[in-house]
Amino acid sequence: MHDSMANIVNAITGIAPSSSATSSAGPTNHRSPSPSPPASLSTNASAAATPPHGMDAPRGASGPSPGPGLQPPHSQQQQQRGRSPAPPGHHPPSPPPMSRNAAASASSDAETHKQQGNNHFLAGRYEDAVREYSVAIIKNPTNPVYYTNRALTFLRLRQFERCISDCEKAIEIDARNVKGHYLLGQALVELGPSRLNEAIAALKKAYSVAIEQKIGYADEIASAIRKGRARRWELEDRKRREEESDLYRYLVGLVERDRRRQLEQLVDPSDEDRSQVQELQDQRVAQITDLFGRAEQNGKKREIPDVFLGKISFELMTDPVITPSGIT
Repeated sequence: MHDSMANIVNAITGIAPSSSATSSAGPTNHRSPSPSPPASLSTNASAAATPPHGMDAPRGASGPSPGPGLQPPHSQQQQQRGRSPAPPGHHPPSPPPMSRNAAASASSDAETHKQQGNNHFLAGRYEDAVREYSVAIIKNPTNPVYYTNRALTFLRLRQFERCISDCEKAIEIDARNVKGHYLLGQALVELGPSRLNEAIAALKKAYSVAIEQKIGYADEIASAIRKGRARRWELEDRKRREEESDLYRYLVGLVERDRRRQLEQLVDPSDEDRSQVQELQDQRVAQITDLFGRAEQNGKKREIPDVFLGKISFELMTDPVITPSGIT
């Protein structure tokens, strides 16, 4: 009777009696196993943890709590460090959509002002076009088109320094901007001889990039290069003529000084002696004049036909050749 009551208690509590049958299988753990809850209590606990149908279990409420010696879940570690746990599937917040919408709106407004500037430009209202292009640049300062459009307007207004400034800004944004180099060269040509070499260099850069990018107005740029070189030739020719004139006046001045010196050295000059001195100096002046006249005839202004200029270097072709692309 006593044994049967003990078996019933053991069945309820789940504690096996200390008998030889327990030790006969060999020790599996040095620690005593934790008592298992009664079946009825386990059933009730699981039922209590299960939410009613149609409701979601609260996060972190399902599942048993960790026993002693076990590491707490990641969310509990964060709570222990004083931080709130990140929900599953959490990602860093993306930029607010309003910032992207604002950028798109600013770009759209810039295009609107650019188009209005184009309309003013075509109508010849250059001051109004400058104002609209300036607003477009304020809205979107990273678009080189707005700078080159305003530079072209400044070129029409003959405000060459402001044109150069806009071209340099466009080239700073895009080093291979054909229009920026082209307008820069045109503006530099207008500033005179001191910037002419820079102008030709900018135009050559525009032409080479236009060829690479297959821009349709490359021939127009080549024509501008030829005009720039012709302008330089004209300035060099004018300088040569001025130098020749100075030399001519200097030589004639020497003859006249020699004439006066010889006349003063005559002790008792007769008309014949004076005539000889005058005739000799007149001959020298005539020789100098004839020499400079022939030089002027050989050095008169001449136009070099475009067919004699190389399409690559734009120099006079002294030894024409045919390149692999067929350009002579």
